[in-house]
Amino acid sequence: ASKFYEKVLTKIRNRLEQELDTIKKLGYCSYFLVVWDIVRWAKSRDIRCQARGSAVDSLVVYVLDISTVDPIHYNLLFERFMHPLRREPPDIDLDLDRRRRDEVRDYIYQKYGAGNVACVGTINTYMARGAIRDAGKALQIPKTIIEEACSGIHWLSAFKLMEYADTLPELKKSTVYRRPELKKFFELCVAIDGFPKHLSVHLGGLLIGDGRLSDLVPLEWSSGGDIISQYDKDDVEKLGLVKIDLLSLPTLTVIEDTLSNIK
Repeated sequence: ASKFYEKVLTKIRNRLEQELDTIKKLGYCSYFLVVWDIVRWAKSRDIRCQARGSAVDSLVVYVLDISTVDPIHYNLLFERFMHPLRREPPDIDLDLDRRRRDEVRDYIYQKYGAGNVACVGTINTYMARGAIRDAGKALQIPKTIIEEACSGIHWLSAFKLMEYADTLPELKKSTVYRRPELKKFFELCVAIDGFPKHLSVHLGGLLIGDGRLSDLVPLEWSSGGDIISQYDKDDVEKLGLVKIDLLSLPTLTVIEDTLSNIK
């Protein structure tokens, strides 16, 4: 703490002791050290790296140089990040220069071993477009009808599909939603809303084990050649496994380019 404060006041010392006590009681000492090591390595390679979210409320995170936000100066509450009564585990998301994220990822694989690291899986579920396309294919609905039905419904839930047909200007022009022979088809699309569609790769989550992950979680190869867990982030957290989120942030890339151009 003396590295960050000219005088380590009693309130700073008490705050550190309180946070460290909570971290120890909840069993997250190793988690903080893993994140610290990742950030230390990234900064030693001049890779822009910054914690985000409620993690910056922690003085421990600050003095470990994981975050540059001083929670004492800004009067931030550690309890917002960690508390014995909170059910959710602490989550330190790391923002990285988009172009160099893979370097950090490779370091983690090299340090802990390929068998001990995997991408976290995420289960993609059916929304309107996916439901229409897959249900339409199964029922052999003509492609022209499927394309017309999908037009203008990006990122919409299938649950309110018929409501959208009456309210969205893009869909009110279409006649497919009002055709009697397609009623059952659209009812099926609504029925499968939110159903699991396929397993995908979490945007930035990496799972790190203290042994071979194949002994702990089911794994499979992704289409991109990565090993991913068949458990999603919620399952992983319930098992108490270490999940690190490495997020690509274009803003950090812009900052790096701007400083480079100025120099």
